[in-house]
Amino acid sequence: MPPPLFCLVASYSPGVFPALAQTEDEEAGVQPRIDQLGGYLDVVETQLMREIACRSRAMFEAAGELHDLHRTLCQTLDQIKASVKRKCGSTRDATSRYDF
Repeated sequence: MPPPLFCLVASYSPGVFPALAQTEDEEAGVQPRIDQLGGYLDVVETQLMREIACRSRAMFEAAGELHDLHRTLCQTLDQIKASVKRKCGSTRDATSRYDF
């Protein structure tokens, strides 16, 4: 059973629940409603825990993929640097024969 809609409305005021719980015999009317609200909150807490667990798994997977991408980019950058050094070195060797 879903929680009452008045608990999910952005304009919900904490004073609403006591007003709704008012009965002729306040002691008999408040406790069952508090128990019912506790049940609704348990459902919400359980659902939040499930959602957090699902999102956490996806977050760790994304972090792993990001780490792999970073490692690949670093390796590629190292290869580019080595290639540039080799080409610059061969250019220096070729131009060192000439006196400018």
